[in-house]
Amino acid sequence: MKAEVPENISREDCLKAIAEIDAEGIPDRAPSTGYDLEHDGKRYPPKVVVSIANRFANGEDLDRSTFRGGVNTGAHKLLKSNGFDIVPKEDQFEIDIPKNLILYGPPGTGKTWSTVGKAVEILDADFYGANQSDRGTLKRRFDELREEGQIGFVTFHQSFSYEDFVEGLRASTKKGQIRYEIEGGIFKKMCDAAHKQPNEPRVLIIDEINRGNIANILGELITLIEPSKRAGAGEALTVTLPYSKEPFSVPANLHIIGTMNTADRSLALMDTALRRRFEFEAMFPDAGLLQDIEIDGINIQKMLMTINSRIELLYDREHTLGHSFFLPLKDNRDLETLKRIFKNSIMPLLEEYFFEDWSRIRKVLGDDRKSGKGTMFYKPAFSGDDIRGLLGEGDENNQGLHDKVFSRNEEALNKTEAYIGIYKEQEREPEQETAGQVE
Repeated sequence: MKAEVPENISREDCLKAIAEIDAEGIPDRAPSTGYDLEHDGKRYPPKVVVSIANRFANGEDLDRSTFRGGVNTGAHKLLKSNGFDIVPKEDQFEIDIPKNLILYGPPGTGKTWSTVGKAVEILDADFYGANQSDRGTLKRRFDELREEGQIGFVTFHQSFSYEDFVEGLRASTKKGQIRYEIEGGIFKKMCDAAHKQPNEPRVLIIDEINRGNIANILGELITLIEPSKRAGAGEALTVTLPYSKEPFSVPANLHIIGTMNTADRSLALMDTALRRRFEFEAMFPDAGLLQDIEIDGINIQKMLMTINSRIELLYDREHTLGHSFFLPLKDNRDLETLKRIFKNSIMPLLEEYFFEDWSRIRKVLGDDRKSGKGTMFYKPAFSGDDIRGLLGEGDENNQGLHDKVFSRNEEALNKTEAYIGIYKEQEREPEQETAGQVE
């Protein structure tokens, strides 16, 4: 937990801190990354000012790692209450994250989680720089920023509409009478808030952006999200909204980050208008994140790499399996957790990908290379006796049916050999010498 900034720090304390910075300079590794305190035409790191000012108020410097800087934090509120101006750094909106960005890749590659880090980086760069490797701390800061209205989050789906996203009529009942009122959607609300505070960035996250009908959701507003068409830009555009009749434009300080699951829809099939207005960042499986995980002799990294290589050969790269599916094994390194991952995530996905094409599913998991049926993840659903009992003895009835239908083999999920068999190289018999070959 981060500490609260002492409330007894006065303007005089802050002025003494500013005078010390003027005399001695900014401490090493302490420049601000997002905002500055502006005083008498000069700029100072807000957290450094508060840290030093605490010495004059309470006898010691405040450890900068124990309190937050950034928008709406105690440090900024204290400085503002003492009459100081907090302004964005001149390059605040030049952060190396595009205004319109889509993270795309197969399921389980951490796309939604990555939006958490990017949002915090945009809104509180100091905090992100100090905590970027701490997932829990980043998520707590993300939740705080979302609670403060700096971050909006929405998931697109097939029935999501313009009325949900921008504005529409909402029915309500009062004294038995039905009334229709115009209500803004999350996009309009985020834009309105960003217009009111143009010096503070905001982030709108659209999860599963490719699942929505973009033409129906954005309509003519698709053009307005282009950086060159936003408010204040050289080619800025404004439209009149159909319900409220209000003029509307997209502010420059609103970042839009979308996620796209390539297993649902290929990037090539995505709405052309959307593709032209977003930059795309690929997120594919990173088996290297699993290199230190071994479960009862099962090499998880090698297992995932083998599975994905086979999927890429038999299907395509966009349907490979993400590393995130296996990250729970970092904290729970046991066969039961691995079994649950396979049973609830991996096997259902493969069955969906290959439409129950058992031959290819079994190739992906190496079942066709295993000698023992007890280690095969899928086994024939009907034995020879079952088939003969159902269809009779005739060869014309029974031919090829034994390998036509398969079912899950729950027994294999409990065996380490079944998982090792996914990547274990098949033993080959020595090649026979050809006739007449001389040693």
